[in-house]
Amino acid sequence: GHVGEWALQAITADMETDEESRDTITTRTEDNVRGPVVQRVAGKKKIQERPLADYLDHENKEVVLHHIRDFISVNTSAIHQALPFYVLKELGLVAGMHTAKEYSMGLTLQFTDLPSLKSESAIRQSVGFLRTAKHVIKDGKDQMAPLIESDENRELFQKLAQAISNIPGTGTMAIAEK
Repeated sequence: GHVGEWALQAITADMETDEESRDTITTRTEDNVRGPVVQRVAGKKKIQERPLADYLDHENKEVVLHHIRDFISVNTSAIHQALPFYVLKELGLVAGMHTAKEYSMGLTLQFTDLPSLKSESAIRQSVGFLRTAKHVIKDGKDQMAPLIESDENRELFQKLAQAISNIPGTGTMAIAEK
C-alpha cells in the first residue's frame, strides 16, 4: 500500500520549483507495535504570507506595483502572470522572496481586487513551468527550450523589465537580452 504514497510524493516533488527546499529531516523511533517508525521532525519552512509590496526593495514601490498591476491586467494567463517573478529577481528588486509560493501568495494578497488575476496555485505552478523545457517558438523556430525563453515570453519579459528599469530609483542596471 506504500506505492501510491511514494508516487504521490514523487509527483509532488517534481512540481516544486528549484528554489523551494525539498529537504526533510526525519528520525527513527521504536514503536512496540509496528517496529521502527519514521517521524517527521522538520520540514519545509512555512512561508510568510505577505503582499508583494513587503518584498519590494525599491524607493518607488507604488510605481513598480502599478507596472506589475498593468502587466497582469493585460496578460491574463497564469504563465504570463508568473513572469514578473523573474523580472523582479533579475532586476534585484526583491528581498526575502525566494520561492514561487511567496511570489504567488504575495501577488494574490497585493491585488485582491483584480478580477483577471489567476489563482495562487496556478501562478505558483506557472513560475516553475516557465523553467521547464517545452516545444516553443524561439528565434522564430520550433525547438525545445525553457518556456520563459519563447519569443512571446521573452518579449513580454523585456517589456516589463524595461518599464520597471525606467522608474527613478531602479539603478543603472541594463537589461540583458536573453
